[in-house]
Amino acid sequence: MNCHFVIRSLTEPWEINEQRRLKYFDYSIGKVCEGDSKKLFAEEDINTEEVEGLLNKLIDQPLAKFKKDLLSGQDALKIGYWKTFRALHLYFLLQAPRYAKLNDPKDATSALDEVLKKGEDFLDQIVRVRMETHDLRLFKVPDGRVLCFPATGFFSFPIEDAGCETGFTFSYGVPIFSNIALVITPKTATENGLKQLRELLHSFSVGISDSCEKVVLPKEMVEQLGETEIEAMMAGLREGAKMISEGIHELRRLVVKSYEAMGLKLEPIRRGPSK
Repeated sequence: MNCHFVIRSLTEPWEINEQRRLKYFDYSIGKVCEGDSKKLFAEEDINTEEVEGLLNKLIDQPLAKFKKDLLSGQDALKIGYWKTFRALHLYFLLQAPRYAKLNDPKDATSALDEVLKKGEDFLDQIVRVRMETHDLRLFKVPDGRVLCFPATGFFSFPIEDAGCETGFTFSYGVPIFSNIALVITPKTATENGLKQLRELLHSFSVGISDSCEKVVLPKEMVEQLGETEIEAMMAGLREGAKMISEGIHELRRLVVKSYEAMGLKLEPIRRGPSK
């Protein structure tokens, strides 16, 4: 069974032709490559039929509907359709363990499997708790910029957060179209942080970890730039995103250190996933 760890409805806007091919940058070799969207982000039998069915029902189908609603001009985040809201929150909660199954698909104690099998009532409860502390938002990147799509299925980014003693936290986004990202942010994110985020998404969409090797390129980039230009740009985007992230982590460490010097203790710094 062909199991997608990144569903095709998400990468569809990045397809370059009717054969549903994708151009991607492979950071492990520093080259632009091409692959079939049916196979690029899929592996055989990493999930059971039961788990694939649950993923399709609870996340993949509602997410595909959400994208269609956006294309039809609806304000899809304000419709109030519970299954859609639940799917969007579950995507951010479960995409990491879904991707992690690539490393050990036969692991019987997979976090993904365990959570999905607890049933919809349990998942509803988790999502309602999550909705009390986090907001879903759609961000359009500035004109002239585009979003890439990382193999992990999502990317992390720093944001100014009034609810965090260190001033910043890390949150997550997923490209929906080449110019629009769906992000989840803490309700305590500052207005300034949200304003700056629009400028950051372009760079952070490539991922900040070397473990995220394949990043799909938007058609606009492929059509306008040569491969040599793309290779240089992609290297620069990741380097820039990593520098910002490392700077934020260092700032957070210094804040914690200063509190400790005064005999105060903060909760351990929670790093954003290096995706």
